[in-house]
Amino acid sequence: MAGLLLLSTDIRAADDLRNGKHDEPATAAFPKRDATSDPLLLLLRAPVIHRELGLQQGQIESIEKVIGEVDEPLWRLRDVQFLNAENSKKAWQLIDQVDLKLGGILERDQQARFRQLLIQARGFDALLTTEVIKGLNLSTDQVRQIAGVFEETRKETQRLQKESAGKAEKLLTSQRKKIVALLTDAQKRQFQNLAGDSYDFGRLPRRFARAPEIRGVEDWINSAPLSLAELRGKVVALHFFTFSCINCVHNQPAYKDWYGRFSGQDVVVLGIQTPEGDGDRIVDNIRKALQQQEIKYPVAIDNRKENWTTWANNMWPAVYLIDKQGYVRYWWYGELNWQGAQGEKLFCKRISDLLAETDEPSRRVDGGKG
Repeated sequence: MAGLLLLSTDIRAADDLRNGKHDEPATAAFPKRDATSDPLLLLLRAPVIHRELGLQQGQIESIEKVIGEVDEPLWRLRDVQFLNAENSKKAWQLIDQVDLKLGGILERDQQARFRQLLIQARGFDALLTTEVIKGLNLSTDQVRQIAGVFEETRKETQRLQKESAGKAEKLLTSQRKKIVALLTDAQKRQFQNLAGDSYDFGRLPRRFARAPEIRGVEDWINSAPLSLAELRGKVVALHFFTFSCINCVHNQPAYKDWYGRFSGQDVVVLGIQTPEGDGDRIVDNIRKALQQQEIKYPVAIDNRKENWTTWANNMWPAVYLIDKQGYVRYWWYGELNWQGAQGEKLFCKRISDLLAETDEPSRRVDGGKG
C-alpha cells in the first residue's frame, strides 16, 4: 500500500490482535466519552475504507457480520449511556467486541493501517485510549490533565452552543492548544507516527447504525406491509407519532410536504403510530384521524410498541432519516419548528442530500490481502 508507514510496535500489536492476545480493549480509557459517536464502526462501514485497506469480499462480509451483532444494542444505548456509568460501560464493551474480532479478519498490514486511520479519526480523543497511552508512554498525570481538559471543554461547549457556534469552535481550538502543550516533543512525533499517512475523512458519510427492521405491526394504513429491507435503495423519512398528540400534529405539514415534494423520487415517508393512551390503540379511530389529517403516506400501527422499543425511541414526535444503504443518518426529537427551530428546512435539505448521494459498493482492489 503506497506510503504505508509501519512501526515495529504497530506490527507487534497487529500480530497480537490476530492471535487473540489483545486482552485489553483499545477503548479502556474511554468510559466517560460517547461510545455511539466513536468512529470505529463508521470506518468499518465505509466502502472507501474497505478499498483503502484492500479488503476482499469475504473480509467485508465478516466485518458486516461482526457489526451486525452490536448494531441494535449499541443504537438503543445512544441516549441512555450517559445516565449512569453502567450503560456507558456496556456501550464501550460493544465497541470493543468489534475491535477485538478484527484481529481474526484483517491481515497484519491491514490491521496496522486501520489502527492509524482510527487514531486519525479519533483525533485528540485517541490520547485517552489504551493503545495511545502506551504508545506515547503518557504519565498518569498527563492522562489526568488531558482528561481534565476534555471535561472542562465539554461543559463549556454545552454552555456556549446556546449562545454562539463560533465561540464553541474557538473553545475547541483552545482545547487543542492545551492538549498539545501537555505533550513532550517526542510524544508529539510519536503521535503523528501512530496516526500514519494523512487520510481525508470528508468522503465518509456519518452512518450511525443499520436501521432496526420494522416488526410486530398490527395493521397498515395507506400501504401493503413494508420492510426497510425492501426499501433499500430509497431514502426513508421514518417518524414516530400518535394521532392525538398535538406536537405530532404540528409536524404533519412537514411530512406531507416531503411526501409531495419528493413524489416520484426514491424517497419514502413512513409513519409509525405508537399509542400514548388507550384511545390511541383503536385502529378505526386512527384511520379516521389520519383521513381527517389528510395523511396519504404509509403508516404502521405499532400498538404493541415493538418498534418503539427496538428503536429505543422515547418521545412523540421523533423523526429519523435513513439513507439508501439502510443506515440511520440523522434524527430529531420533538417539533421540527419548535420556537423558531429550522428542523423542517434542515431535514428537507438532508433528504435531498441523501437522495443525491452515491456510494459505490465495496470491492476488492488490486493487491488486496485476505
